[in-house]
Amino acid sequence: MNADHLGSFAVNIDNGNALKAELIGAILAVEIAYQNNWEKLWLETDSKMVVAAFKSKPSLLPWQLRQR
Repeated sequence: MNADHLGSFAVNIDNGNALKAELIGAILAVEIAYQNNWEKLWLETDSKMVVAAFKSKPSLLPWQLRQR
């Protein structure tokens, strides 16, 4: 399989913790893929809470991120 690096990003999360940083990174990656009409996205995380938030428990998202 061949892969290309299509971009990177960095964001200041102000006050936060590791979970907030992981969530913001995942959300931004999905938003960027959507904006670019990319149909395939490989997203890796080592956070079980991020995976759970995307799969079935959006209540794990901090309220500031639920509106995205």
